[in-house]
Amino acid sequence: MKFGIRLPQNGPFASLPNLLKTAEVCEDLGYDSVWVHDGSIIGLPDEKYSHGLSVGSKESLDLEGKPPRQYEALTLLSFIGARTHDIRLGTAATILPLWNPLILAKQCATVHELTERRLILGVAVGGSEEPFETFGVPYRLRGRITAEYLEMLRLVLASNPISSFHGAYIDFEGVEFYPAPRDLPIWYCGKALPAIERAASFCDGWLPGSGYTVERFREGIARLKKEAAEHGRDLRGFTMGLETYLCVAESKEKARRLATSTLTAKKIDPNADWVFVGSAADISEKLDAYGKTGVNYVEFKVIAHSFGDYLEMVTGFAKNIMPSFS
Repeated sequence: MKFGIRLPQNGPFASLPNLLKTAEVCEDLGYDSVWVHDGSIIGLPDEKYSHGLSVGSKESLDLEGKPPRQYEALTLLSFIGARTHDIRLGTAATILPLWNPLILAKQCATVHELTERRLILGVAVGGSEEPFETFGVPYRLRGRITAEYLEMLRLVLASNPISSFHGAYIDFEGVEFYPAPRDLPIWYCGKALPAIERAASFCDGWLPGSGYTVERFREGIARLKKEAAEHGRDLRGFTMGLETYLCVAESKEKARRLATSTLTAKKIDPNADWVFVGSAADISEKLDAYGKTGVNYVEFKVIAHSFGDYLEMVTGFAKNIMPSFS
């Protein structure tokens, strides 16, 4: 099982020194990856806890008393890539229908090349209507647009630098595409049935987020394997991932006290089975249960009241829990 950590891309810990420190610490500790989300989306003021707080806590964001900072994803990853050496760089997720897919492909190919093949492009269909209104993209068509863009990305990100595509939402002929990327993985970040179908049809990994219990994951993986078989796809090397929240303390009770207000502000049940809140033993037990379903990758969004606490939690997980799952 491999592990990744969400960078303080937005919220109370978002700053240049903190971003660099986190990436360097994660690389030194042996994490496989660091992650960001689509920074083109600006949340509404009443959504500051859902869109403006991927790491940190409600208390730390309230204490700061300023609108949450948010850095654009690919720009940030290119910067982090220039300051690190081996750690992989992921988006979870790029809201695919909001982008021109040719421009996105060019940006991703460039970042992948300049960071020596370390990018993971995680994509999703998007949930909130407001960004679609802002960008002038029909919300009700987002699923169809996503499926078509995924098919197009698979074409232009292949080794052949000249390609043509004729779809309902993107149409071009004889586009010459350099650099032709090598082994740029695309993961699908979504949990509904269409997400599973798109992951099975077009992608190299699946990274569902909120609400995926062990039982639901078991069912989802079975469905994904069935869909892949129907499309004639071999899933060897396919990543079965989980995105979740992490808060580790000496006891489950203390961890819940630390995490409850943040999860509640995000409209998440603090006692939900899929959030990793508890002692090191509690976290290990949950990882073991998910691992038995086929999960081989976990990306954590860390809940902590200060940047120092955040780094301490990241370090503690790497030293006390991660070795048992390597």
